[in-house]
Amino acid sequence: MKETNIEVLIIPDVHGRTFWIDALTQFPINSYPDLQIIFLGDYLDPYESYEGISQETAFNNFKCILDIAKKDPRVTLLMGNHDWHYFVNLDTCRMDYTRESKIRKLFVKNLSKFKLYKVIEINNTKYLFTHAGITQKWLNDISDIATYEFEKWNPGEPNSTNYVDPETDKDYKWIKELSKIKDTYNFELLEKCLQNYDNNFYTCIISMISRDRGGWYPHGSLIWADVDEHLYSEDIQGFYQIFGHTMTYPNGPRDYAISPFKHNWAMIDASQAFIIDSNNNLLPLNRS
Repeated sequence: MKETNIEVLIIPDVHGRTFWIDALTQFPINSYPDLQIIFLGDYLDPYESYEGISQETAFNNFKCILDIAKKDPRVTLLMGNHDWHYFVNLDTCRMDYTRESKIRKLFVKNLSKFKLYKVIEINNTKYLFTHAGITQKWLNDISDIATYEFEKWNPGEPNSTNYVDPETDKDYKWIKELSKIKDTYNFELLEKCLQNYDNNFYTCIISMISRDRGGWYPHGSLIWADVDEHLYSEDIQGFYQIFGHTMTYPNGPRDYAISPFKHNWAMIDASQAFIIDSNNNLLPLNRS
């Protein structure tokens, strides 16, 4: 493996696993200062019954990841559904109820270290990293929701005490821009949802769970979309997406899935690290 050949190191869903330690050890900052390291989220809530990882072990593992992210500027930590639910108290899947309050405080204290997405361009290819991937159908949904909110907005009379100036009110401007996201792909707007995790309207956008997963919405968000949703949704134009979340292994355990329909995405929730090299090859680290 040539030093100049590795552009991105990707760590998919952790869930208390430690495969990321060996991966990071192979790329010390002195030798790989320009390497981008992206964790795709889901740091907690291990599969205790069949992987034998305790909640306590996963919690301590997460704290180690946080400590590294604080010291290593190459590291980006993305938010997964098993992280988001500690912010917004969503009882939607398994959680560490014993440490729930402690975990929430840890996330809130380190909020600046987390993102909902990351874009990296290599050889004119834009890679879009999220936890579960962004579908065009979900963008259409949230554009419709924002349009509805925008159209019913009543700023009041200019001289009234409850007047809201449409030109300066941040929420008004945000909703207006969000109503266009299905066409603009302005994903920076979604970061406002993360920054306002204690506001029900903002968190609703990220908390959308599809009916296929027991939710109320037709399509899942960028932390909740299943791989099947990507199979039957048109591509996000101009991006190659990389995400985890679903843990579907079509060729056996610990394998990964590149779309069989030649969509522009790869689902890599496979309990192992991946790399993207300077020739735009996406490969498991131990096979590169």
